[in-house]
Amino acid sequence: MANKVYGDNRITVVVGSDKSASERYLNLLYGEIAPSLPYVLTVTTASELDDEKESYYNIIAVGTAKDNPYIASLVRDGIISIPDDIDGYVIRVLDNPKNAEKQLTVLAGSSS
Repeated sequence: MANKVYGDNRITVVVGSDKSASERYLNLLYGEIAPSLPYVLTVTTASELDDEKESYYNIIAVGTAKDNPYIASLVRDGIISIPDDIDGYVIRVLDNPKNAEKQLTVLAGSSS
């Protein structure tokens, strides 16, 4: 079987340090997105996301600033803000800060 090449317009989901803690989010997200992709959707922990990966992928970041260091860095750098109230959340789609030709989608809840 020949390997297929899908180019560099790929998506990865960035979660906190524990993939199992985000399993519910991942299952829901995967069920919605995966059927429309011609490749397997990858999951990357925030600690695995280096500058090269960050600039290569379209990123979907899920979690809270408390459990996902990547989301915490977006808040710290002023790229996103998350409401403080207990039911607060943000959904943002913007240019990837490391590569304007890629997108960053953030699904982040309050850490309260």
